[in-house]
Amino acid sequence: MYSVFEDEGGIFWMGGNGVGTWDSATGVFTNFWNWQNSNLGVDGIKAIIKRQGTAWIGSGGSGVYWLNGNTWVNVSLSPGGYNYSANNVKAMAVDTQDNLWVASEYALRKFAPGNNTTFTQYDTSNTPLPSDGMLDVLADPSGGIWLGTYAGLVRYDGTNWTTYNQANTGMPGTVVYDVAR
Repeated sequence: MYSVFEDEGGIFWMGGNGVGTWDSATGVFTNFWNWQNSNLGVDGIKAIIKRQGTAWIGSGGSGVYWLNGNTWVNVSLSPGGYNYSANNVKAMAVDTQDNLWVASEYALRKFAPGNNTTFTQYDTSNTPLPSDGMLDVLADPSGGIWLGTYAGLVRYDGTNWTTYNQANTGMPGTVVYDVAR
C-alpha cells in the first residue's frame, strides 16, 4: 500500500498496485481496479483524494486518473509528450475553492473546479518556486496551499509565493518531504 484516503461516507480508498474501496460500516471490500481489469497502469497509486464527489488517484508515472462511473479517465501531466517526472505524482490536495492541486516530481498543477481535463502548471519558469521537485501539497483552511519541495517549504495564497528555507529561517535542511497541520 502506498496511500489511504477515508471519504466522508466512511469508505476507505486504498492504493497500491491498483485501487480498492472498503466500507468501514460493513467491513466489505466493494471495488478493486488494477491493470488487469481497468485502464490503470502498473506503476502504483501514490495519492488518493475526492473533489466535488469525484475520486482522483495519482500514479507513480502515469499522471492522474478520475473515476467516471466505473471507468478511470487518465490525464497526462505532460501533454506535450510523455515525461516520467511530470507524471510521477507525489501528493494531491483540494483547497477551499475546490481547486485540485497535484504535486509531482516535476511541477505543481491546478485543476480548476469542474475541470477534469486541463490544468495550470506552476514551476520555476513561471513562479518564484525554489524547486520544480514537489514532494507534498496541503491545503489550509484560509485558502492557501503549502508545498514541500527539494529546496524548502512554500506557501501560495493565490497571489503571493512565500518560501521558507535555510537562508531565511535557519531550518536544518533543504528538503521538505511532508507537510502537516
